[in-house]
Amino acid sequence: MEWGGQRYAWTSGPILAMITAGVASLALFAWRESVAAHPVLPPSLLRDRTIRNSYIVQLLIGAAMIGAMLHLMLYLQVARGVSASDSGLYLAFMAAGLTASGMLGERLRLATRPALLVGTACAAAAIGGVVLFVHLGTSLWAIRGALVLLGIGFGQLIGRLIMVVQDAAPAHQLGVATTGIRFFQSMGTAVGAALLGSILSRVYEARSGGAMSSAAIAAHPEAMNDFVVGIEVVFAVAGAVVLLAMLFAARLRDAARPAPSSESEPKAEPVAA
Repeated sequence: MEWGGQRYAWTSGPILAMITAGVASLALFAWRESVAAHPVLPPSLLRDRTIRNSYIVQLLIGAAMIGAMLHLMLYLQVARGVSASDSGLYLAFMAAGLTASGMLGERLRLATRPALLVGTACAAAAIGGVVLFVHLGTSLWAIRGALVLLGIGFGQLIGRLIMVVQDAAPAHQLGVATTGIRFFQSMGTAVGAALLGSILSRVYEARSGGAMSSAAIAAHPEAMNDFVVGIEVVFAVAGAVVLLAMLFAARLRDAARPAPSSESEPKAEPVAA
């Protein structure tokens, strides 16, 4: 994605070779998991709709979360002149939202579907708000407020998805099902960082006609405006990813507890005629 259309054409040998290698590796991984005695990601787990949808939600949320955090820090440093250490302190507002979300979740005791919908809605609203707040004249406190809301949204999602998967997974696959959540989160962050970073570079270069560099952006107001437009597009795409996650979250429910087996109930003593 980083090289395609820039260093090499999309139809060039190196790009096609990497795409082919990626598809082949995925196919080999799927085959190996289907025949391994103790697979890293058992295919049977993905056949469960609740677990599958939870993994998809975690994948999408991971992509949107890392994309929003990385590019907001980049915006603060490049466009607003905030130092690297001070921009990192902005994440404290997101941490405050995560903490508040945990406390509110304990008090409200929302069911799975409402909690996930509230979480994705708050995250989407926060990311959408950043699209409006990244203009050069906007108060930085508006961005801090959006980060608090983003933390509230993610706080409703992170722990709840683990609980959903654990409730739906068979007892003998509980461990691998739980680590599967973190696997898809990690994969989402890797894909999200690459995808959104590539989008920012492409938008900036399409508007400015040159490669993106901090020195060039700081020296020319037009380049700064092109950079901010690229950030807006990045957050718009991240917001769309969260809305897609909301569609999958709407299909999740609290797992129904299995009814006690009749074999475990004490048998009645025979009654003499």
